[in-house]
Amino acid sequence: MGTFTSGAVDFASVSAHMASTMLSWMNATVQIVDPNTAEGEWDPFTNTETGGEPTVLWQGPARIQHLSSEATPVVGYSQVGIRGIRLQVPMDPDLGFVRKGLQVIVTDGGSDVELEQLQFVITSAINSSYAWVRTIECEVDVKSVANSTWSGIAGTVTNATQTPIANAVVRSFHHEDSLWIMDYETTTDVLGNYELPADAGVPVALVASANGFVTEYYDGASSFDMADTVTPANHAETQGIDFALELD
Repeated sequence: MGTFTSGAVDFASVSAHMASTMLSWMNATVQIVDPNTAEGEWDPFTNTETGGEPTVLWQGPARIQHLSSEATPVVGYSQVGIRGIRLQVPMDPDLGFVRKGLQVIVTDGGSDVELEQLQFVITSAINSSYAWVRTIECEVDVKSVANSTWSGIAGTVTNATQTPIANAVVRSFHHEDSLWIMDYETTTDVLGNYELPADAGVPVALVASANGFVTEYYDGASSFDMADTVTPANHAETQGIDFALELD
């Protein structure tokens, strides 16, 4: 193998051999991206945003391992499942400085394609005690469905004559153990438009309220029991979930 030279260990040869061995263990392909560079362009006439792709700082092979047991804190109105993740990547000079807050996207999960549905947030990056790999520690919300993608619900809130209601409150609720549990909340803009994040595939009831108006449950209902639920699609925004509130 060429690992000994004149009775001494040839560390350069050992490192070259081990680097090649480590690469054989790295059966995933990842991107390290900077989400802070994802600046989209807002169109006030259509109330939409385009662009906003994060900058890819590096792409290459990686080995992905879980670190700790899942923690389940409550963030806002939803319970999340945070798990520590360790990535090992080659000592590539093109990788450069890796800081906390950058994100990792798995573009090829190898034998575990579900890894491609997750987005990892970097918490630290250090050189491994093995000179031929670099260790990157991350956190990921494993309860989120395809959390590297997005899902949402959008619509308008107007009065009975279709006049937009600004600052109306729109909330989403999911049904669990005979209870309606609130997930997300937002307010309408001056044109009565709203957008809510959503968990893909989870049916929710939508409720709109505003000062001086009767609270309405989608679609035109007066209670949770009569409300039509909406099931957001993955990687899409479910639009046209509109409300027309009656004066109180």
